[in-house]
Amino acid sequence: MISLVLPKKIEKKLKEEVERTGISEEELMIEALSKFLNEPLDPETKAEIYLKLSEKYLRNAEEFLTKKDLVQASEKA
Repeated sequence: MISLVLPKKIEKKLKEEVERTGISEEELMIEALSKFLNEPLDPETKAEIYLKLSEKYLRNAEEFLTKKDLVQASEKA
């Protein structure tokens, strides 16, 4: 996974778009990069993306469970 540091203006617009569309930040950034790089996402690639994101969210949920933060754990799950 890659970590990005975004300028506040772009981060704000990204969060607004997440709220508007209901799509995760990661998905929006992947779609934007795909279009910018002219690299269409085929169904196999999309499945790989969703698998990786699911694994990430499951790990996050497990971490919150160990901390007894049930609200955050359920959101990640």
